[in-house]
Amino acid sequence: MLMGDYKKEYAKLWDYAEELRMSNPGSTIILKVEKSDMQTKALFERMYICFAACKKGFLGGCRKVVGLDSCFLKGICQGQILCAVGRDGNDQMFPIAWAVVRVESTDTWTWFLTNLMYDLNIIHTYGQGWVIISDKQKGLLQAMAKLLPAAERRMCARHIYANWGKKYKGIQMQRLFWQCAKSSTMAEYDEHSQALKKISPAAYHDLVQTEPRHWSRAFFTTNVKCDIVDNNLSEAFNGRIINVRCKSIYSMLEDMRIMIMTRMHTQRDACVKWRRDCGSRIVRKLEENRVGATYCQVIWNGNAGYEVMDKGEKHVVDVFKRDCSCRRWQLTGIPCSHAISAINHRQEDAYDYIDEYYKKAKFLVAYENMIMPVQGEKFWKKTNREP
Repeated sequence: MLMGDYKKEYAKLWDYAEELRMSNPGSTIILKVEKSDMQTKALFERMYICFAACKKGFLGGCRKVVGLDSCFLKGICQGQILCAVGRDGNDQMFPIAWAVVRVESTDTWTWFLTNLMYDLNIIHTYGQGWVIISDKQKGLLQAMAKLLPAAERRMCARHIYANWGKKYKGIQMQRLFWQCAKSSTMAEYDEHSQALKKISPAAYHDLVQTEPRHWSRAFFTTNVKCDIVDNNLSEAFNGRIINVRCKSIYSMLEDMRIMIMTRMHTQRDACVKWRRDCGSRIVRKLEENRVGATYCQVIWNGNAGYEVMDKGEKHVVDVFKRDCSCRRWQLTGIPCSHAISAINHRQEDAYDYIDEYYKKAKFLVAYENMIMPVQGEKFWKKTNREP
């Protein structure tokens, strides 16, 4: 009975794809089948979906940060879902595009990334100015090296630690690893990495086999205002669809569409209730930094320059340039504790110095485009293509 349902759902994918295109103009819906000759039946190979609302919302209101991941289907027919997820102004996941493929490989990731690059209009820039975050998915690194050579490639530090930590166990090793990963300056990174090397040269040697520029903040660009070292963006999306991955393909894709369609307007409606000009997660981060600022001592140069003493370390802050020598302000776009000390000295509000990507206006741009409703199967236009 289940196999019968699966066959029926795969058989109507051509019509479903056409209905998605008609109901959501500007969306990219690509269905590819395998057919060796005229006598054989058409077999499903892969399907890519990127709704116009997701595409426009991401380009208009989100930072140039994309998380890539994959997860297995849990039904009778095996396969995998590839996904691309962004990060909105409240540091929550923003679904961009997803695809169902038979297997994960260099070929399928190359196909997925090529479609994504067209949708995000980065096909001619080779990813210049973009950040791509991923685990070490099968075939993905090769596809990225070919298609996105100019993009900053970050690898999930949790994934790296999970592999490295199997051999080098203990709370001290764990602490040193995360201190290396979360170091915002080269001086910090060198200090912690040398401490690790002193304890265990073998542990240090094995760790740097994966280049630190891919997983340590000290090497990250400050242009995109995002300092994340893990791939929680994509894992949050995979967690939301964990139940629907058990269903057959049409039911699964419809549940995913409805989930994202609902999310678009609930996020927009929640934004109206913000007490400040930025979301709750950003407020929490700033308030944590504000607490740290109470322990800082400030020396002013009479203009925009400040020397800030924090726990015996001296940092230089330029308020006009929105720059601090600890690099945390530049990395995140949220004033660090040193910057807040300087801003308080000027008797100004630190919230006015938060980057525009976190503000309500930008958030509403990300969620102003809605995924349009889709008709029931009875009303679909028939494509008359081979099931």
